[in-house]
Amino acid sequence: MTSLANFLELPSDQVVIEVGDERITTRVLTQHLEQVACWIAENSTSQKLVMTFSCPYKTWLASLASLALGRIAVLLNPRFPEGQKQKLLKNLDSYEELSEPLLGPNRPRLAIVAKALAPHHPWLIIFTSGSSGQPKGVVHSLASLQESAQSFISFYQAKEGDRFLLSLGLFHIGGFIIAMRALESRGVLVIGGGAKTVKTDLIASEPDFVSLVPAQLHDALENPSASQTLSKSKAVLIGGASAAKPLIEKSLALTIPISLCYGSSETAAQVAALPPGQPPASAQHVGQIMPGRSVRIADDCVLVQGAGVMLGYWRTGHFEATDDQVYQSQDLGRVEGGDLFLMGRKDTVFQSGGENIAPSEIESILNHLDSGARYLVLPLADPRLTWVPQLVVVGEKPNLERVLQAMDKQLAPFKRPVKIYWDPARNLEQKLQRQSYLEKIELKQLEVLWERYG
Repeated sequence: MTSLANFLELPSDQVVIEVGDERITTRVLTQHLEQVACWIAENSTSQKLVMTFSCPYKTWLASLASLALGRIAVLLNPRFPEGQKQKLLKNLDSYEELSEPLLGPNRPRLAIVAKALAPHHPWLIIFTSGSSGQPKGVVHSLASLQESAQSFISFYQAKEGDRFLLSLGLFHIGGFIIAMRALESRGVLVIGGGAKTVKTDLIASEPDFVSLVPAQLHDALENPSASQTLSKSKAVLIGGASAAKPLIEKSLALTIPISLCYGSSETAAQVAALPPGQPPASAQHVGQIMPGRSVRIADDCVLVQGAGVMLGYWRTGHFEATDDQVYQSQDLGRVEGGDLFLMGRKDTVFQSGGENIAPSEIESILNHLDSGARYLVLPLADPRLTWVPQLVVVGEKPNLERVLQAMDKQLAPFKRPVKIYWDPARNLEQKLQRQSYLEKIELKQLEVLWERYG
């Protein structure tokens, strides 16, 4: 029996989802699912359904209804600029944008046969830039997402009725897997106002489990009520970027059961985690390998194998299947006694507030602007987001207005550099050395052309 069928067999009056002040029972959820299934059947014919709804509840309903109908849910951040959105969708061979479904007591319904779902059928596509900077669609099945959720349940001993706060967007694997954990454990999914209202949502919902990126944890600790709520949780998962040591120490001093973890879109989130409240042995320590996960080191990088690995990528209009459920990351690491340690990246990717920043993606956009200049994107330490992008222009002095317009039009806000430096060096044939420019910035040897901060 699938997790959805199991979930829908809960008592009809049992609350399974909370949206603000609204309590949604199994009966109401079933009605809404059938309404959305009918909406999809009547308004779309494509296999791949693009969803950019501003309402997380409707996104979750449409994702589940797509599963029941054998369709594939393609989730995009509704805040993405149109240029960024179209760039991502070019990776698919075909798709149809689904309009936001309507719900109501008299809406038509289509019965769902949850027991007949195909667990290994492609179900979800979430986009990531990965290590190359070129966007690609990560494809998961119900089975791969179930494997990840069951691993979580086993590790954290989650049980029926536990409360899960949807603190991240469903278009991010970290958000979608929260909903899956609630579904698989027969828990309560609490949908608040989104990533920007986490502090107030925490206080109002008092969740048993919450997943935060370091920036969200940093903000929550500034609020005594939010900190107290976190201290009562069973686990506060911290992923998406390496948390600074002072942030970890402050959390533990407040008896907050933080659980540092490591994973990726390709592995349906968690691969390794520390037990709640346990500090890392070192800055490289990311925790125990999770139940049911197989991790080894190949070519010095972390390799993950098993049922929780993605089916493959949609890239430049073609589907590329994974071989034997294996994902080779670009994270340098080692395994010692069942624990995973990360030593850095084989490529230049860094993370900002839990989001991947691939310098090559930003550089490729800007390198089309001026033939007399080259562009280099580097990480800048940030107390809240861990890292933010900064830009070095090498060669001809750039037209700042054109540079800023190009970034605003083609890049999501978190990818836009916060500071722009200029190096008038004219030797454009020589390869730009990232470490050398980091040192020049540190020594204040470059002219600052523009900055968003300060």
